[in-house]
Amino acid sequence: MPRLNGMPPLNEEPSPRHAPTLPFRDVPFLVANILTFAYVFSYYVFTQFAGLSRIPFVLGSCLALLALVRGLQVGRFRLPRMWYLPLAFVLYAAISLLWVKDTDHALSRMAQIMSAVIGAGSIWLWTYNGLSWRPVVWGAIAGSLVLAGSTVPEVMSEGIHARVAGIALNSNATGILLSFPVFFAWCAPEKSPRWVVWLGVGFLFYAAAFTGSRKVLLCLMAFLALFTITTTWNRKRTATVILALAITISTFALMRDRSGVVETLTSLQIYQRTEKALRGKDRSYRTRIGMYHQALEMWKERPVTGWGVGQFSELSDFASYAHSNYAQLLANLGCIGFVLMYLFYANLLLRAYRGYRSNSRAGQAALVLLLMILALDTGMVSFIGKGSWLLLLFTEGLCSEAERSARSGTAETTATALPYPVPATTAPTYRWPAETG
Repeated sequence: MPRLNGMPPLNEEPSPRHAPTLPFRDVPFLVANILTFAYVFSYYVFTQFAGLSRIPFVLGSCLALLALVRGLQVGRFRLPRMWYLPLAFVLYAAISLLWVKDTDHALSRMAQIMSAVIGAGSIWLWTYNGLSWRPVVWGAIAGSLVLAGSTVPEVMSEGIHARVAGIALNSNATGILLSFPVFFAWCAPEKSPRWVVWLGVGFLFYAAAFTGSRKVLLCLMAFLALFTITTTWNRKRTATVILALAITISTFALMRDRSGVVETLTSLQIYQRTEKALRGKDRSYRTRIGMYHQALEMWKERPVTGWGVGQFSELSDFASYAHSNYAQLLANLGCIGFVLMYLFYANLLLRAYRGYRSNSRAGQAALVLLLMILALDTGMVSFIGKGSWLLLLFTEGLCSEAERSARSGTAETTATALPYPVPATTAPTYRWPAETG
């Protein structure tokens, strides 16, 4: 029987190969795919360039406007669960402009928050209405290629001891951005090609080796946990992993210059900085402890409302952000802003745990990602970051995927609403990939 738009025939059971596809005649969805890819790629590449940094905001705003147009066109547009909490957080941050000391800096930070939430929130909204996460995966991979390429001259000039920053101009930001693509590629309900997943793994190890960011170690541990938990283990796969480990250990044991290999590994910036921090001799670590203390002192003075968005860097002795999402939120937005932000996290944590208990792979992935995000927040300010918001809302999408799996009675296959009518017998399904790497 002939196929229509790539779908299985009416009398044929849907195959895992038939992920939900959108016909090219559906112009809003075609444009949304392009804008989503462009948004993710642009915040990887253009954020630190004067003038070009506005491109992600423009693209995110276009996505939001297109969603409004689409809603008017079809008469309805599904809203994600708990959509009002990120919105309430942004509204409160905007209200805090009324009592800030430095208005110019506050407006700049507010623009960053709005750009991040509008862009990530628009993608989140579109995925609830039929758009896949593929453009996010491809945008993150393409952006990482450019970002990693921009760091190569630093590695070439400084060698194995390099701590690179590239076009992001900040080693920690570079490390985080290069670490995220593997999570999008591995966890997305739509299966990514193996080479894309392994490219994401390569970016993660590259970031660990050359950015010197301790936060990348958290990402690396989270990925190893994710790999262990979500992989379907059988005899062949288990034997392959054991054999690979055995070959690696044997090769190292047979090396004549083992001490040279160890010396090379311990000379990496990530090892040096972590060792100094554990011994209490890292200057940046001590500085951050001082930032946390001062942020808490500022919070004690205005515990409910905070000093207003962007004020920690202006009123503290450090002239910088607090290097902790928890401390920065308390100082700037007080208990109100902190509760609005982490109430959303608490909701996701409960839903992810339920998905984990129901043996849903999406729920397992969501729980690992959320725990990683909570750990990262101890050392970075995520509520102004575009990548951080996108990963957080991606995690919410995984929680929803796990809930749809539970309602459909299986942890592997979930039906997804399409933006155009399809007969019930031919509606394609999302299937969680049994093997992604």
